Amino acid sequence: MTLHLDTLRRLYGLSPDDGVRALVRGARSFAQSHTPLAISAAAAAGVPMGSGSRDELHRAHLRAAGYAELFDAMADAADIRTIKGPSLAAYYPESVVRPVGDLDVIAASEADLWAAARVVCARRDVDTIDLSLIPHADQKHVQLGLLWPTDDPMLERDHNIEIGTLPYAGDFGTVPAIPELPSDPRLADLLALAEERFQRPYSPKDILDVRFLLERTELDPVVTARLIAGHRRAPELVELLELARPHASAPELTGLLEALREPAAHERALRENTPITRSDPQPVDVRERLDEGLPVYGMALRPDPPQDRSGWRAARHEVVDGSHLLCTPIGDYLLVGEATVSHESYSAAMAALTRIEG
Repeated sequence: MTLHLDTLRRLYGLSPDDGVRALVRGARSFAQSHTPLAISAAAAAGVPMGSGSRDELHRAHLRAAGYAELFDAMADAADIRTIKGPSLAAYYPESVVRPVGDLDVIAASEADLWAAARVVCARRDVDTIDLSLIPHADQKHVQLGLLWPTDDPMLERDHNIEIGTLPYAGDFGTVPAIPELPSDPRLADLLALAEERFQRPYSPKDILDVRFLLERTELDPVVTARLIAGHRRAPELVELLELARPHASAPELTGLLEALREPAAHERALRENTPITRSDPQPVDVRERLDEGLPVYGMALRPDPPQDRSGWRAARHEVVDGSHLLCTPIGDYLLVGEATVSHESYSAAMAALTRIEG
């Protein structure tokens, strides 16, 4: 199995006559992390590499190896699984580098999430920790993004490990969240690819992901379609498979696509006839958003809590004088429902933290 340069040219909207420099530029203009994919495919096709190309591939391998090292360390301390990145990369031809951006980790519980986060913070100079709370059923799920700069921050985006307790959040409208990962990692990855569509349009990487996954595994299309439909992600996966079909000849892909068409049509009709009872426009008040099943976001107030929290296994949500504070094992946050926080709200939150400690 290989990845032909003509396939990449089509994926990046290039002409068949475009050379490898145009291909690399096309991949880079789409996303910085896609550059090693184009370079490695060209090298596998016999195109000579210079020092710059070799360095880009080397940095991509270092990034993947660093994530693998951190995942192993986190797994020693917490019950976690990874989806997408490393598992999908295993299906790619050995000579091709799958784009490496973030590492997505799912923790079995909130206690496992904080244990895993502590490992990353102890081993890397994390300078930003993004936080969200996502309500589902009677639980508030935590999502963290731990970021730190690369060795060449002018050329590369930050390292980022996403750790969450909710595998699939849905669209916060008509498509519900999925609170548990499937035991079959192939199904978990297919659902993760479908979930991406709620965040952004599909990319060439997604198309290659689903192509190689289906070419390298033996999935019963009828059984798989039934499971996907049960999780209500059939329309998203049909869209991806339609995009992938011109670039793949795998009968597994065509078989799954055909098996999903009827469930996808049923799901689209269900969504069209499902009333959305949430406020329009969406509320910005934290309590109202949580009550309506919408996420809220954490503005970091201080990364180093003044007291020892090594024994904490969960965050604590405190409401003080109207400020929604989330005190966590690794820092304190002001929960907000909008992108902009006023200076008055920030000052009130810091004062509220002082009262909590007193």
